[in-house]
Amino acid sequence: MTDEKPKNGLFINYYANSQIKKTKGNFKDGKKDGKWTNWYEDGQKQCEVNYKDGKLDGKWIEWDESGRKQSEVNYKDGKVLLENKLKEIEFAQTHLGLDIPINTREMKNKNESKGTKTVKISDIDIPFGSMVVFMVKWAIASIPAFFILMFLFAIFSGFFLGIISMFN
Repeated sequence: MTDEKPKNGLFINYYANSQIKKTKGNFKDGKKDGKWTNWYEDGQKQCEVNYKDGKLDGKWIEWDESGRKQSEVNYKDGKVLLENKLKEIEFAQTHLGLDIPINTREMKNKNESKGTKTVKISDIDIPFGSMVVFMVKWAIASIPAFFILMFLFAIFSGFFLGIISMFN
């Protein structure tokens, strides 16, 4: 087979002027299905990805050009499973050069029976100057709330003083 994508069956893509495979996988009803593998030009495996009905489902494993495993992330129905978010963040920081200032040391999946997922962040790595700016903005944002609470207190105080003065 060549670069032509079949609706069903095996798909193999080769590097230009080479017998070395670039990509190999299967299509089912026009969607990626099963294990897909990519290789570097030297023949070293680059990644293995699993699909089900066109969506990522299972492990996505990547290797660097020397053959060392770089990352492994689990997917279900096209979404990263919660316990792999830390790996995803580390991968983004290390390989994609993204500056994500959250150092998540513990992430737990709670309340699975209720269908909700929570994340516990036990450490946030923010420079001191940025933290000061954040706290000043937070304090300024709380000023309107303070005035609203004072207004409500005045209304309720007046109401209760009016009721008490009626009985005197």
